[in-house]
Amino acid sequence: MRLFLCLVVVLACVALSTAGKKAKTRVVNCKRLAKKFSKCLKKGFAPKKLENCKIGDGDLKKKAAKKCARIEKKVIKGGCDIKACPKPEPEPEPEPEPEPEGPTWCRHENSFLYSYAGSSFDTLEEAQKACLANIKCNGITQEPYNSGRYTQRKGPDVHDWSPTGETSWTVCDEPEPEPEPEPEPEPREQFPVQLCRSILQHAGRGTRSLFGEYQV
Repeated sequence: MRLFLCLVVVLACVALSTAGKKAKTRVVNCKRLAKKFSKCLKKGFAPKKLENCKIGDGDLKKKAAKKCARIEKKVIKGGCDIKACPKPEPEPEPEPEPEPEGPTWCRHENSFLYSYAGSSFDTLEEAQKACLANIKCNGITQEPYNSGRYTQRKGPDVHDWSPTGETSWTVCDEPEPEPEPEPEPEPREQFPVQLCRSILQHAGRGTRSLFGEYQV
């Protein structure tokens, strides 16, 4: 048994040592590949798969371009990070749209609605949700004599004289918008009083002149 445990420990140590060596070797290889690939980019090599790379001004020959392409494949296979080819930042996730608010419920103490419209529930929230989806339901009435169950009711009238102390809820009526005030009528221009008097005086004098009573 002890020999078996020792063998397990030895194998575990060997595995860890091997994994560590592989990781170290991968880092060394990535550094070497990154250095070579950076030189390719500076000479004007255009990668086929790696994106966002800073490419220098240059004109590589066909043989050199093929060599740089092989280096690119090794970089991708080794999962090496190249500073000259930064990975694009992930796009921010869109914020979830706020759920539309439900209607407001009004509470009516010591009241009830006539006639059942569907199932009853243990919680008010469940009953309200079911009532909104039920075309026959116009309100909720809680029955204290039935373990406080919340029942869907047809109504639609709310009766505020429950003999058993029931409580009801209905969707609150939305207040009607206030009518816009009518524009005040523009004041009419008053005829000048002095002008009226002058006209009347002249009219009176003209009448008297017909009878020969007008004097200059």
